Amino acid sequence: MSTPLSNQEIWKAIQANAGLLAQLAGRWLDEQEYEDIAEYAAVVKASLPEGATFVKMTKRPFGFTFRMGTMPRLFRQFVRGNAVITQEVK
Repeated sequence: MSTPLSNQEIWKAIQANAGLLAQLAGRWLDEQEYEDIAEYAAVVKASLPEGATFVKMTKRPFGFTFRMGTMPRLFRQFVRGNAVITQEVK
């Protein structure tokens, strides 16, 4: 059995994966009329590190909401312009 990732390790892994979200956002801009957002959610879910829980995908702004470990707070990662932003949901 492996040691669970700390919240800091989960945060770093999600930050490191920001490029994937940027790529998906670019594709979504081109294909949103033809593709289901659930397909993008499946890719995001599969990319999350152990200990991160996917909550929901959003179209505007393009991104997703997640939890880290057992923390009750929500966080989100989304694309704004050319930037990928990760922050706590307030």
